[in-house]
Amino acid sequence: MCRDGANCVRSDCFFAHPKERILKPPEPFQLHLDEFAMPKRPKVSPADTDREVFVDPFPAIEGSEELAEFLNTFGQVDDVYQISGRDCGYVRFKHHSSAQACVDNEAGAWSESERVLSSHHVYGDGGCKVHRDSQWDGATQSAYPASLVSYIVGPRRQNIFNLMDSSGVKLLHINEGESDSNSVSRRVNFTGVADELQLQRFRIEVECLLARAHERLSELLQAAQPRALIATNLPPTFKYHDARRIFLPHGTIESLTLDGQFTRVLFCEADAAKRAAEALEGMEFHSESESPPLHCELQEVDASEHNTCLVIHGVPGAAIEEDLRAICERVGPLASLQIGVDRKTKQNKSYAFVEYVHASDAARASEVIDKTCYLGHTLNLNRAKSSWVALSPRATSSTSPVIKPKQFSLPAPAGGRRYLSATDAIGALLKRQATGTIDSSDKRFRVFI
Repeated sequence: MCRDGANCVRSDCFFAHPKERILKPPEPFQLHLDEFAMPKRPKVSPADTDREVFVDPFPAIEGSEELAEFLNTFGQVDDVYQISGRDCGYVRFKHHSSAQACVDNEAGAWSESERVLSSHHVYGDGGCKVHRDSQWDGATQSAYPASLVSYIVGPRRQNIFNLMDSSGVKLLHINEGESDSNSVSRRVNFTGVADELQLQRFRIEVECLLARAHERLSELLQAAQPRALIATNLPPTFKYHDARRIFLPHGTIESLTLDGQFTRVLFCEADAAKRAAEALEGMEFHSESESPPLHCELQEVDASEHNTCLVIHGVPGAAIEEDLRAICERVGPLASLQIGVDRKTKQNKSYAFVEYVHASDAARASEVIDKTCYLGHTLNLNRAKSSWVALSPRATSSTSPVIKPKQFSLPAPAGGRRYLSATDAIGALLKRQATGTIDSSDKRFRVFI
């Protein structure tokens, strides 16, 4: 007998229950992204193209004169969408300044859905299939430094599968598109089938996933700030340790390069570089040869210098995660490590994803650990151009066999058979049908796979 008795709400509970138990079957649901709690959401300035806010609660029902009067105090409104069964929803203003006024007066918050879509358009999908339409054509700005969709979905949609396994939700999808047939703006939402208990677990899992994704974005925002300092007019007699002694009191140094008249110092934190630039600007050195005062300029760090993700190719099928972690931790601490696993056979694939805490450790790992022998296999480490590329399902080993696309046969008008790709075959058939050179009712009008 189930310990919850008639109050058990689990549809998959295999214990016996009293006859008076009334079980509510799993039902379809739709949850919008802004309905979830997001305590780790990065505090960033909005992009100039941001015009949508999430209002919770609505001061009046959608379509009422009271709501229209309230929103018009901030500016002209393009679209209002109230979530079904909830007293909250989205408001898209015609101008950015109107949305800014709404947020400044604490009547709403910037739409996370809009930021997800804009970052997806600007930085690419990272292997995620999300539809785009004309609303985002020409959009080149985003408040986030990377595609948030990529971090939510995960490599090879692994996060979506994990959500289904941990919460029990069926037919789970993350969608973006028109929430309503008459809606102008688009909103990111989750759809699926779940009972009450599964839906509660799903909410908790998604909020944890969003927290991790937002923490990753915060790290990228911090890394995007100028951490490099270019110093000129150091005395020519200064050696590496002399220069390091000047800059070290202002913060931890990741690297220091002496190049003639110029010295490049890369700090671990952007605040340290800013403090050093302010404190050392105009510093004079007493030496035999007169030299001008020290001049310091901040420089943005290239994306490859703060990329922490690597792809390991050549991972044997009998590999153990603890062994790979021990090998990679020879260089520095890891943020995560995941071996690719086939969902059907549950066997290891020939690759793994590793993310270091510090970018300097990732740079050294691609040189130190590369070509390491493990269980008779040679490990090959590739450093991706961006953090998502390293986790992209498109990242494959250079030694992987080339899979040829399926060939389609098409009857040639003048002897023989020619082999085309699927796109070319269909295009040629449609063209010949339009010109009347082939009859669609003819039995030869077929494409063989």
